[in-house]
Amino acid sequence: SGSFYSHIQSIVTFYQRKGARKNDEIVPPLTSKLAARLHQVIDAEITAILSIPFLATLMARGVWYWQDFPWQVGLVLSIVATGGSFYLYGKQAFTWTEDADEDEIPVVSEK
Repeated sequence: SGSFYSHIQSIVTFYQRKGARKNDEIVPPLTSKLAARLHQVIDAEITAILSIPFLATLMARGVWYWQDFPWQVGLVLSIVATGGSFYLYGKQAFTWTEDADEDEIPVVSEK
């Protein structure tokens, strides 16, 4: 789904910063916008991972099971949910820009 692209963005950001540190390059601090974005992605991943056992248990016990539920409605709901999340998170990942505020850019004095 679309969250895959957001996940890739956070991995790429971390590895770019790690590579820069490894090459003894100056790594600017994360802006508050990027830090908030990475925090949001990581929180969503943790929530998804922790919800899987809970939802699997409910499914195994038949909670909210309705035998006469039309499968066509379930199909449409899953397509809409998957397509909506792909559009939302994919668009966010592909159109991400880091517009740093002027007060967030660190001033490095040369010594």
